[in-house]
Amino acid sequence: MADPFQHGSQNLPPDPAPEPHRFHFEKGEILLLSSLMLLIVIGNILPRLFPDKPAYRLQVSRTESTKNLPTVNWLATPVPETIRPRDLNQASRGDLIALPGIGPSMAESILAFREEKGSFSSVEELDLVPGVGESKLKMLKKYLFVDPPSGPAPASTPNTVPINSAGGVPAGSNSSPADSIIDLNTATLDQLLTLPGVGQVYAQRILQHRQRIGRFKSWNDLLAVPGIGAKRLENLRRYATIR
Repeated sequence: MADPFQHGSQNLPPDPAPEPHRFHFEKGEILLLSSLMLLIVIGNILPRLFPDKPAYRLQVSRTESTKNLPTVNWLATPVPETIRPRDLNQASRGDLIALPGIGPSMAESILAFREEKGSFSSVEELDLVPGVGESKLKMLKKYLFVDPPSGPAPASTPNTVPINSAGGVPAGSNSSPADSIIDLNTATLDQLLTLPGVGQVYAQRILQHRQRIGRFKSWNDLLAVPGIGAKRLENLRRYATIR
């Protein structure tokens, strides 16, 4: 038997295509977006309408211990901190670490050298500290200084020979410039302590090594003294002699 619905279904039009999904905002979402846009517009218009108004600042609640502190504008561009020059003989570990190129290890070396020697007579003596080279010394001179010793000038010692403006010994003096140079083979502890870069520890080591070998025959003998390297040896050769 023929299907009575088959003939009729052939004449029906095809089903329409489904409608595309359309996104729509809820009432609450529309209200929220409108509020945000209004705030953005107001934030851009107000500074133009009132250019003389002070900049807005983030306020921090004050306590009794902080009420006298100045107000900080947290939105302002940070200003680089200016490094104040410091006295090398008074600088603390923190002061030294704050300097460019000086870390904790270098600061400890500088303090150890200062403690051993007593004080720095000039910033140039930093060149004797292990790890301080010519370039780093040049940079440190911008931030460090050494105050001259206060009080009356020290009295002349037998090892001191006055030098005139021409660089020579004044007339009538029986001493020569060579007589004022300390001989490491005869120097006492006090005389060694007058040498730049030589503190109590190094002076004792030099005397002990001299006693052990009898006398210094050449500058290379000093390299056997613990802690004396090429740089410190070069400094000793400027101010002392071996006879």
